[in-house]
Amino acid sequence: DPDSTNLVNSFEDNANSSYGTSQVFSPSTLNLTSTNFIGITDAAIADTATGAVIVKGGVSANVTGLTIGSDYYVQDDGSIRSPTGAYPYNISGGVYNSVSLVVSDNLMSIFFKPDGAKLYAIGYTNDTVYEYGLSTAFDLSTATLNGNTKSIAAQSGVTPSLVFKTDGTKMYALSSADEVFQYSLSTAWDVSSASYDSKSLTVSSQDSNSSGIWFKSDGTEMYMCGFTNDSIFQYDLATPWDVSTGAYASISFNMSATSTQPRNMYFNSTGTILFLADTANPDKVFKFVLSTAWDITTISFSSSLDVSAQAAKAVDVVLNADGTKMYVADSENTNTIYQYALNGSTSSVPAGRALSTTSILLEG
Repeated sequence: DPDSTNLVNSFEDNANSSYGTSQVFSPSTLNLTSTNFIGITDAAIADTATGAVIVKGGVSANVTGLTIGSDYYVQDDGSIRSPTGAYPYNISGGVYNSVSLVVSDNLMSIFFKPDGAKLYAIGYTNDTVYEYGLSTAFDLSTATLNGNTKSIAAQSGVTPSLVFKTDGTKMYALSSADEVFQYSLSTAWDVSSASYDSKSLTVSSQDSNSSGIWFKSDGTEMYMCGFTNDSIFQYDLATPWDVSTGAYASISFNMSATSTQPRNMYFNSTGTILFLADTANPDKVFKFVLSTAWDITTISFSSSLDVSAQAAKAVDVVLNADGTKMYVADSENTNTIYQYALNGSTSSVPAGRALSTTSILLEG
């Protein structure tokens, strides 16, 4: 009953099977709680429509991917998750897993090769890009300097943000002078082979304290965030991946209601999720969702994770390829990159225990 936010549950009453029984549930709150949770459905049910609800004590046998014997909890989006299972892009369930990497410069920005075999870091003391090899993909504990470096002091100097083209043949550095410089790598993902393309894009007209950049996966759009206006700005590139053809698209999104010290941003590969490192007290990572991929005017806040227990100044955030691990760069004191596992349930609403990989007993 969408008008009165009631749920009508009808069933055959064994004690009175001639007539059956109907019950009306009138929750005092529209938020899901362990009190008002009554069961799950095998499929979505639209308002005013009817459908089957498996209630507490019953078994739902139309689910997939369960771990036998594991407890599951109901999430706000209606899904069920295990607290110990990976939950892609769920930063509210993020947990520091005591894995970190100390770098030799005052950290400003980090970037992973998409397969997790290489990590790149740049600081503001040496203005040099350092390349690390990881013997286990995306595991910071296996990272070592591989000897490949690239000084960009002649162009960028202090570099708050560093990103690469998706195939590793281009590198882009945002300077503290609010200019994006472009480099070509003659050997993909080898920074020692990088050379300046004599191409750049000035972004100071949008923000005089630009702090982060990112590119759409096809190179036709660039995004810049800054902490003078606490906004993200969009640029069109007439030639993909060529910043010299970039122009401000007169499209922006103001984040001041959530983030007041935006530093660096990370988009997932489909452009539907955005992460933002923020150095306001306490240091946090914010997650936003885009209802239309790569359209920053459709951004809405989703969740956040306080990382101040590890990072004194969270200047950058990146994720692994499947969104199950997150990395935060800290530029204060330790110059350390911290690794987080993005786990499952943060809900306190129990659903039940898995009987098999496709069935769950709803214990509530």
